[in-house]
Amino acid sequence: MMRKPLMLLILLSSLWLAQGALAVKVAVLPIEDLGTGVNGVDMQVTKLVAEDLKSMGIDVVPQDRIMDFLVSNRIRTVGYLSTYYVLRLREQLGADLVLVGSVCQKNRKAPVGLGLALNLIRTDDSRVVWSNAKGMSRADFVKLLGLDEPSSTQEIMAMLTRDVLATWPEDIEQAMVRMPIFQIESVSIWPKYVVPGQDVECRVRLRSTDDQRPEVFLDVKDIGKIPMTREGASGYVATWKAPLENGKYPIDLIMRWPSGRIKNAVLGSFSVDSTPPAVTLDLKGVRLGDSVAFRDRILAIPKLLHPEPVARWEISVENDQGDVYIREDGYGHLPDKFVWRGQTGGGNKVSPGIYKMVLKVWDKADNMAQCYQKVAVVTRPPVMTLQVRREGGDMIVDIGQEGKVPIAFWRVEMFSEDGRLLKTSEGDELPAKVGVSVPLQKDKKIECIVMLKDILGNSIRRKIKDLTVLAGRESSSGVAEVNQESWVTEF
Repeated sequence: MMRKPLMLLILLSSLWLAQGALAVKVAVLPIEDLGTGVNGVDMQVTKLVAEDLKSMGIDVVPQDRIMDFLVSNRIRTVGYLSTYYVLRLREQLGADLVLVGSVCQKNRKAPVGLGLALNLIRTDDSRVVWSNAKGMSRADFVKLLGLDEPSSTQEIMAMLTRDVLATWPEDIEQAMVRMPIFQIESVSIWPKYVVPGQDVECRVRLRSTDDQRPEVFLDVKDIGKIPMTREGASGYVATWKAPLENGKYPIDLIMRWPSGRIKNAVLGSFSVDSTPPAVTLDLKGVRLGDSVAFRDRILAIPKLLHPEPVARWEISVENDQGDVYIREDGYGHLPDKFVWRGQTGGGNKVSPGIYKMVLKVWDKADNMAQCYQKVAVVTRPPVMTLQVRREGGDMIVDIGQEGKVPIAFWRVEMFSEDGRLLKTSEGDELPAKVGVSVPLQKDKKIECIVMLKDILGNSIRRKIKDLTVLAGRESSSGVAEVNQESWVTEF
């Protein structure tokens, strides 16, 4: 008899919780993936967490608006947020709470397993109001014959997200209700990236709910407490010298009221960096000695050996005397590639020769790194040797090469006086020998066409009207040499 009233009570409780949850809007930031680097994210886990929250009746900020916020504010790390960005999430997206998290201990090999840690932050004071972390592996689901066991990280993650969110506070509305003594209106830390000894400035503006003004200090890692000077009605400012050691330095705000009450808040951080970026320039082309050769265009791939934020970059092409033929620059991250088509800034082709591609990169602290690669513009046809000789009843053509650029292919065609094809031969290596049997009568002409192309695309074609005549003009070495100047670059 008690079953129906009990079920009705559970249903009403569920409806009340769902309606209460709908009054709170949660922004789920992309979940950090510690296994893929500093800026790694796992969007699949992020989607699972958001869907689970929606199924609990939570109002979740759409993911496309989250991505737009991250891009517009240039946020590259998502495992945590400073007070400044938490406040902006409230202002720009109307989020009451922010959920951040990290995927850790991901193991794709047996036994499959991973871990997940989540933190829920209140946006009006950056306070963590809930957190939970848990690990799970396939070993937790061992059954006879392996029936219904998760076989992949995707299956385990779906179980894990639900398990972690199972401790989501039912009194989340109550966690949102408080009587704030202060509110941070704005925070400015400038510069965010500095070299050792450079001035760092922090400005904070507070909104107070009473007439008492607190003493305000900053607590900076490795520096200690720094008193802030009053600026206007509700502003505070402090300036200090950056430490000598490279690293990231968190900044906390400390407020102390005459009553003895003390409040702390995380403001953000700044980074000290005295090391220029480690950058390389990889060229895609044919290596010739200490340069990379090309004919039409060359592809250059810039790469940061240790990923870090880039303030600006510049790439130029110059000769050994430092004369710049073309230059391009930009701000923000490095492009995926640069392409030079052997032209000046005005669009004119440069002369064949050796040039330098110079890449300069500045980090956020204005440290500059430079690297360069030599490139060779090669537009001339291959340098070939062609010799003709008789060996009994055979006519032999020897093809050689004096150039440095490897050959892509060569082809030889021989025709009789009446136009019949006597011989065709081709290959991709030199030197090569091509022979054809011919009558010994001197009045029988043999026409020969030699074609060749190098791997850069430069090509040549030579037509010899009568090999028998050349074979009769033997040099002291017993062979006849064809004049190199008679080669042309089209076929």
